[in-house]
Amino acid sequence: MQYACLAALELAKRKGNTRPTRIDDIASEQNIPKQFLVHILLQLKREGILGSTRGVGGGYYMSRNPSEVTVGDIVRAVEPTLTSPETKSRNRAGNGSGDAVLFSLWRDVEKKAVSVIDRITIDELLNRTNGSPDYVI
Repeated sequence: MQYACLAALELAKRKGNTRPTRIDDIASEQNIPKQFLVHILLQLKREGILGSTRGVGGGYYMSRNPSEVTVGDIVRAVEPTLTSPETKSRNRAGNGSGDAVLFSLWRDVEKKAVSVIDRITIDELLNRTNGSPDYVI
């Protein structure tokens, strides 16, 4: 997730460029291992967050406006089950024990976390890297 968000931030920084950004440039600017980055970029492209161009001048670019892409969109693109509490340990929720109470608590925490990442856009994160004031959660 971290690498996916960093890649999106790097491409958002370059949104106005006329040429796509090469994988090597994203990897070196954000210190992301290239072997992970290739897979991440393909996942983000499959979800319509990024686009790509093949060939000598090829690379990746933001296909959506960074102000319309949330951190939640990025997270779901690379870890779809992470933001789906219903997919985890359903059998624990109904046994009436302390285990069920804790499961319910963690599910509530996860829902709140998902709510936060669904509100924060890549554009907002980019503004934070440029020294703009922090946002309030």
